[in-house]
Amino acid sequence: MKLNNLNLNVKEIVNIVKGSTIGILIPMFIIGFIFNALGWTSSTLNDEKVTGLKSLFVFIITFPLYIILFFIIQFCYIYLGLKIYNFVIKLFRK
Repeated sequence: MKLNNLNLNVKEIVNIVKGSTIGILIPMFIIGFIFNALGWTSSTLNDEKVTGLKSLFVFIITFPLYIILFFIIQFCYIYLGLKIYNFVIKLFRK
């Protein structure tokens, strides 16, 4: 079995993570927007459950924060995973 190094630079990893983040979070945003607009879900604002239009505003304001957090976590996971993978491959080649 031939093992190859995966030499991806940071820009390539960012593009991979960006594509996967957009692919999963855009449908989640649409579903969340619909559910909040119809009042099917509630949000917590200052330790108070809100529904309806307030819940929709809370959702719209906080969703970009979730996108950024998800992007950073996924980027770190892939970046560190590739570093560990390349290190292990170098160990086995020796």
